[in-house]
Amino acid sequence: MAYDMHASKISWEQHGDGCTVVQDGIKIDSVKQKPKPKWFNNILEANGTTPLSKINKITKEKSLKCNVYMKLEYFNVGGSLEDRAAIRMIEVAEQNGLKKGDTVIAPVSGNSAVGIALVCAVKGYK
Repeated sequence: MAYDMHASKISWEQHGDGCTVVQDGIKIDSVKQKPKPKWFNNILEANGTTPLSKINKITKEKSLKCNVYMKLEYFNVGGSLEDRAAIRMIEVAEQNGLKKGDTVIAPVSGNSAVGIALVCAVKGYK
C-alpha cells in the first residue's frame, strides 16, 4: 500500500527496533534502524546512511517553533538520490539471474545512469 494524502488519519509510531507509519489503521511501512558501522566492505554499503543536519539559522530568524532538518543527499555514494534506486534495480536484476561479468544496458541518463554505472563497476558488471 502506498502513502495516501487523502487518508483520514496518518500516524508515526516509534518503537524499540525502528518506526512504523500507520494510515487509516493500516501499517504501510516499517523501517528497522540499522546500526552505523565504523567501516564498509564496499562503497555501496554506505547507501542509507545519508545524514540529516538541523537547520538553525533560518528557524531562528523566522521564529519557527519546531526543528527543521535537511537531508544531505549529496553524501550518497554517487552524490545523488538516484543512487538508492540504482542499487535496488541491480539487486532485483541479481535476484532474476544477473551474474558477475554480465553486461547491463540501461536506457537512462543523468544521475540514474551514473548510479547504475557505479553499482555495476563495484559489483563487477559491464
